[in-house]
Amino acid sequence: MPKIINNLEDKIFKSALQLFAENKYENVSMKNVAKNAGIAVGTLYNHYSNKKELFLEVYKIRLDSLSKDLKTILNKKEDVNEFITFLYDEILKISGFSEEIIRSTIIKHDKDKILNQLKSDVISTIKDVISNYKAKENRKFLDEYEERIITLVLFSIIYLGKDYPEEREKNIAFISEYINKLLE
Repeated sequence: MPKIINNLEDKIFKSALQLFAENKYENVSMKNVAKNAGIAVGTLYNHYSNKKELFLEVYKIRLDSLSKDLKTILNKKEDVNEFITFLYDEILKISGFSEEIIRSTIIKHDKDKILNQLKSDVISTIKDVISNYKAKENRKFLDEYEERIITLVLFSIIYLGKDYPEEREKNIAFISEYINKLLE
């Protein structure tokens, strides 16, 4: 009779989220995820046929959660600095995922439809926040470059957080000031 594991999906999700968020994609294995979750690797394979499937599922769930949180901030009509602070902290919590999105974008040129859709969802939510801010503050902005600027902000968060990890406040101030200048 098979062993019943309580909260198995939750254990797998938390294990995979932790490992993928902290490490590069290629440094995580199904064996690592299973061991970290306290389950047999065969049990993990019963739920996910490969690492990419697990990665995409965990990333999608995490981005859905992030998107909801960003929309909550949008509804509160927070200023750009508060939004960037939240986004900065959240993106760095999942830096392994973020780096994989960048790597995928650069190396594969967005050929992976699922990764491309996940990236588009985040960009769309950030666009909503910036549009709301523009309307609230009656600011002008070059709409034709909006998506590029958002992508630049996301890349900046990842790389500034990585290159200057001890300078969180300076990194956030720099990115917020950059956005404020663009919105003038």
